[in-house]
Amino acid sequence: MEEENKPAVKEEIKTDKKTSDNHNKILRNFFIFIGIVILIFAAWIVFSYLQSTFDYRGVQFAKVDEIAPYVTSLPVNYGVTGKAVEETANFNFYFRNDPRELDKIPFDGDVTFLKNIVMNSTGDIMCKGMGVVGTVNLANLYGVLGARVVRDPNVSCDDGGRYTFIQIEAGDETKIKQIGNSCYLLTFKDCEVLQVTERMMTEMLVKLREIVPNP
Repeated sequence: MEEENKPAVKEEIKTDKKTSDNHNKILRNFFIFIGIVILIFAAWIVFSYLQSTFDYRGVQFAKVDEIAPYVTSLPVNYGVTGKAVEETANFNFYFRNDPRELDKIPFDGDVTFLKNIVMNSTGDIMCKGMGVVGTVNLANLYGVLGARVVRDPNVSCDDGGRYTFIQIEAGDETKIKQIGNSCYLLTFKDCEVLQVTERMMTEMLVKLREIVPNP
């Protein structure tokens, strides 16, 4: 009887081994599938991050879901009453135009930073409110840097460098030209006043990165 049962036992062992091998194969394939899913998800996360952030000449920008979808931050030190050590705050600046596209606007000159800014304009720069947005944003950037911005139609470019002079006006081409020691003529066509002011801001941010690599 024992000899007759041996083939059956061997067959049962073979069946159990085959079943175990099938289970292991299924488990292995399951883990491979999970691994592939994780890799795809990680690749998607990295791709999404790279798509939402970019470097413009050393300045880091991110794309956000806002009316002005391009944002960068500028760390600024400020003193606190009663504290001997300065603290740092991040100021966000939002752009409606892609800084990489703004690079197409000619900029002839070099950015300088002075404590007093005169910003004048001539003609109609309203352009459905974009002129106000552009000039306010530009003035805010100067303000964060500690400069005082005023409008004074009675003054013009000062070759002595006592203040920065910015003139904004309509023209045949959207461009920026340095016309003095610290004087700039911003001209725009087809109501591209926001584009030309944001172009000025990008040049300022790039210059800041050059002066202070990690401000």
